[in-house]
Amino acid sequence: MVCINVDAAVDRNGSGCSSGIVARVHNGVALCSRGNYYINPFSPLVAEIITIKDGALLAKERKWNQWFIVSDCHNAVDLLSNPEVQSGELDLLADEVRSLADCSSFKGFIYKPRDSNGVAHLLAKKALGDHKAFDWDEGVPSVAFSAFMADMSSLC
Repeated sequence: MVCINVDAAVDRNGSGCSSGIVARVHNGVALCSRGNYYINPFSPLVAEIITIKDGALLAKERKWNQWFIVSDCHNAVDLLSNPEVQSGELDLLADEVRSLADCSSFKGFIYKPRDSNGVAHLLAKKALGDHKAFDWDEGVPSVAFSAFMADMSSLC
């Protein structure tokens, strides 16, 4: 089972947003991590949903057999977990994310507080600060190691 922790960061000046993603197996070992940067200044909720979408795309890309996504955004998890909830302008994006997760290997969207999602948060901040995307095929970058160790106490 692969746990995909995700978090978004939004520039306060409205110049962009980013996503941070770390994928782990059940014992906490990191499979890969990624940061994406978007020039578009999305709202915090839209940025969180796009980040969850990035996590689902990573799972599809890697062809993982069983996976779930953990986010620290309760509103995004509630919206994506309950298709009957109408969100107006977010309906198309939410439906797109749900369609990516519409497969037997997907096990759910889960909310956990940020203190268990430190690596994803740090990677999102790094992508936002650097204004560029990055990808680590194995593990997490050295700048995120202390956050990685802190997250180990509250695994997926």
